[in-house]
Amino acid sequence: MSILDNAYVRNFVRRMVTLPLEPGYYNRYVKYLKNELQLSGNETLLDMGCGTGRFSGVTENYTGIDINPQFTEYARNKYHKNFLPMSVGKLDFKDKSFDKTVILETLHHVDDETFLNALREAKRVTRKLILIAEPIKQSRNNILGRMLIANDIGKFVRPTERYLNLISTQLNVKEYKYFRVGVTERVLIHCPL
Repeated sequence: MSILDNAYVRNFVRRMVTLPLEPGYYNRYVKYLKNELQLSGNETLLDMGCGTGRFSGVTENYTGIDINPQFTEYARNKYHKNFLPMSVGKLDFKDKSFDKTVILETLHHVDDETFLNALREAKRVTRKLILIAEPIKQSRNNILGRMLIANDIGKFVRPTERYLNLISTQLNVKEYKYFRVGVTERVLIHCPL
């Protein structure tokens, strides 16, 4: 167990290290996701690997899951939404329980087998769209971005092609695009069902 498994320590480190290097990160990211998700009125959203819940502001009809019960308890107390401790590889939801699912910066924390299980589970519980965002290997010229990714606790940051190859074994990849938040590049992958 790492000290970063504590929700309070994790958020403190994020505020002290990441946010000064990437000012406005959270607001830009949430705005970007809202635009990409195009959630309408009563659509439900599952956030797989929600961490401490920082993206729960995307919609009111939100459920977040994370394997770390300290994170989900912290998020439940802070945001007053539905947060449950659960593995992305085995979801305790009925088939087609959610309209849309996001997997945001989660899959670089898991090996390929867990990655594929998470995709199968997301497909099982989702009716319309799965949206995946992951950090990618940073360009050689992006020294600060490379430093942040190298020090991320996720040990499986993959090149875009590897993400796409894994995802396409389970889901239909409609499109993917790159986006930058602060100094780091990410890939956003749309998988309609």
